[in-house]
Amino acid sequence: MSAPPLGEPDEELSELRRATGNRYTIVKRLGSGGMAHVYLARHAALSRALVVKVLHRNLARDPEMRERFRREAEAAARLVHPFVCAISDMGSSGDLEYLVMPYYAGGSLADLLARQRTLSPTIAASTAVQVSCALDYAHRRGVVHR
Repeated sequence: MSAPPLGEPDEELSELRRATGNRYTIVKRLGSGGMAHVYLARHAALSRALVVKVLHRNLARDPEMRERFRREAEAAARLVHPFVCAISDMGSSGDLEYLVMPYYAGGSLADLLARQRTLSPTIAASTAVQVSCALDYAHRRGVVHR
């Protein structure tokens, strides 16, 4: 899910800079999914690596999708657990909706499986335990992962 470094900033990135008061410097696009673009960024003042997730504009124009994105970010922000990625910021401006979370190097489980094809029993068991613990924690707080 990696992408080349960004060239000239597009409209989305310009709007993101305005919306965040230039708190984040976008380094590169990490990828895109069905709902959002995901960028690697640095906090301008703290020089900390972060991920900025920006809802696709066509979805952000739909009030129901904007509300769903916000509700999911707010629910995730209430979860404080070692195996749950924290939400550190969120916001909107015009038809831009974004959320910010820490960056963890190494990629996703899907990336790891694409590289290695299989996991050792120890890694597979450890991963299953971590995911199960995180989902249990979320479910006990009324949050369902989709």
